[in-house]
Amino acid sequence: MLKLVDQNRDIQFYGLDVHQDSISVSFASTYGEPVFVKHMPNTAEEIAGFFTERQKPGVVIHTVYEAGGCGFMIHRQLKKLGIHCIIAAPSKITKTSGEVKNDKRDSLKLTKLLRNHILMGSKELHEVFVPKETAEAMQEVTRLRDFYKRKVRRSMNKILALLRKY
Repeated sequence: MLKLVDQNRDIQFYGLDVHQDSISVSFASTYGEPVFVKHMPNTAEEIAGFFTERQKPGVVIHTVYEAGGCGFMIHRQLKKLGIHCIIAAPSKITKTSGEVKNDKRDSLKLTKLLRNHILMGSKELHEVFVPKETAEAMQEVTRLRDFYKRKVRRSMNKILALLRKY
């Protein structure tokens, strides 16, 4: 039985395999197999252009990408465009043995998992908590402070070791 399906709305699912400089995008509708759409640069303009073209009245767009080094900027950008976005925990996504990974396959797999998650309530996709921008900024400041405290401590230890020698 389908969950969250409104017969008057077209639901589109997009899986994004995100890297620092590029994004691989796959698409699936409510029915049918996911298909690879394109490989595009990871820029705010490119993302906005791609999804703005697909936003039409009566269309609901859901997206997913794996948490990683790119942070939450894509999530926030898509939310501002009115697009539903999930950041998936990569460690919780099941991997089959012998599976060859590449960007296209990863985006197709994410698309399939997203559709199952939204329509059938599948538990294969685990969402990552997205902190508010202020909380994320505080985390970054705290990390930097800890980093420099360790650096100062190492420098002090080196100086003390040098002084003990002489």
